[in-house]
Amino acid sequence: MTIEPSTAYGNGTTPTIRLAGKEWPLPRLAIRQQRVVVPAIQRFTAWVRSIQPLRSKMDKLQAEIAALRKAEQPIPDESFQEERKLADELIGAYNDMPPMVLDAIIDACYAALTRAHPKITREEFDGMEITVPELMRAITVITEQSGIFKPVSEGVSATGEAQTQESHPTGTA
Repeated sequence: MTIEPSTAYGNGTTPTIRLAGKEWPLPRLAIRQQRVVVPAIQRFTAWVRSIQPLRSKMDKLQAEIAALRKAEQPIPDESFQEERKLADELIGAYNDMPPMVLDAIIDACYAALTRAHPKITREEFDGMEITVPELMRAITVITEQSGIFKPVSEGVSATGEAQTQESHPTGTA
């Protein structure tokens, strides 16, 4: 049996997550889902923080390259070499993600999905052709729907800092 996304939340205002190539509505989570989702987000966030220095180096280098492009200045070959090196290190960090972190993300996705799709079984979910990039993008929406981080539109990040863009557990916008 193929499980399909619910149409009960099809009013266009409910966020969705893309899993197995389909858009699944994801309303605010109930406490039943929070029991699984919040600890999973905490594990994922701790892992993301462990690779944050590497991500910060990449962000800084890419900003420098973008500034040179905008100013129509030559970009040193060393910058491209450093960018490639950092990209390889980041790919390695994602490939070396501890299994317990990936399991936590998978558990969070399943638990969150049951909010709008209570009849989906874990066996059905585990049989879906979900990609790791889909899981990574989904965890951001799940975090928002859990309420664990305040959206920046409320003016404050999860750390209590004033923000100008949205807060995400992955450290990206």
